Amino acid sequence: MSARIYSRNIHIYSAQDTETPFGGLVLTNGMTNTNLYSMAEIVFIFDKDYTLYDENENTLTGNDIPLTARKYFILTEGSITVNNEPWLARSIAISIRANTMAFRDSVRERDFGCVITGTPALSGSYRFWQGFDATHMFSVAYQEHWTNHNHDRWITIPGPGGSINSV
Repeated sequence: MSARIYSRNIHIYSAQDTETPFGGLVLTNGMTNTNLYSMAEIVFIFDKDYTLYDENENTLTGNDIPLTARKYFILTEGSITVNNEPWLARSIAISIRANTMAFRDSVRERDFGCVITGTPALSGSYRFWQGFDATHMFSVAYQEHWTNHNHDRWITIPGPGGSINSV
């Protein structure tokens, strides 16, 4: 077992083995029951339906109730397999290049605000963007991975400098 699990405050187990954790994560503000279900479907492969419940035997439903720090268990009549698909570690931001600046400007022009919070950039029409930045959903630092795995097949509008820069 990895020593990293001890720094986590959410621990995930199989209902059939409540002593050996599958893994864990650090609870952050805004995480919900729905988020935990979504993460479980990324990390694990299920061949039948599953349910999550907590250490107090409360079943979690996929809703926006805030997640709490505790043990969670996966209950399924099928099997649980840990997804072995390669993952990419969080990358360090790359320096600003012309393509990145063109991407940023295109996103600002299209959205005039934050697409995550819905907050409008009231001064955007004056080209004052303090507090508003653009980010790629797939890190440009992993462009080679993007290309090698043909991820651009999902892009319908190419961006400046290639499909990874699509807004």
